[in-house]
Amino acid sequence: MPAVHGAVDGAHAEAVRAQPMGAAGAVVVSEPAAVTAALTTTGTARGVLVGGNLEMLARCTGVLDVTWSGCVLLVEANRAAGLGMVDRALTQLRLSGALDGLAGVAVGSFEEFAGHEDRGWTVVDVLHDLLDDLGVPVLGGLPLGHLPDPVPVPLGVPALLDADAGRLTVDPLVQ
Repeated sequence: MPAVHGAVDGAHAEAVRAQPMGAAGAVVVSEPAAVTAALTTTGTARGVLVGGNLEMLARCTGVLDVTWSGCVLLVEANRAAGLGMVDRALTQLRLSGALDGLAGVAVGSFEEFAGHEDRGWTVVDVLHDLLDDLGVPVLGGLPLGHLPDPVPVPLGVPALLDADAGRLTVDPLVQ
């Protein structure tokens, strides 16, 4: 079932209302200064955009039959539990097979982890460790997720991740 991932209030409130009602998609541009911008690789990927908050995605594993083969996965997280939560959640998704066959990964906000280290590791180190060997295009630095004013994006619809251009283009919820 298609949905919108984003805040219902703030500067993008009208987009949150417009996306489910009409033909509004989203174009999200990577922010080079964002914590996760360093994760960006090269290449393009096309697939249905799925995902959202990393911890919530991991909690679905074992409860729902999660298979995202051919999809572009969006992940974002706040720093409620530290780097261990990021590591556990992504490891759980990998071991469950949910990430097998992904087309690409869109990395949203992990801004609350800026400047945070745990035993010499940063959030970028943890994400590199668990995403690099998937062998798919990764686009980091996207202003999606736990931010004061996140960009809303439709989920459950086709998207084009262009790591070379630093852009995620998501089709409208309503065609």
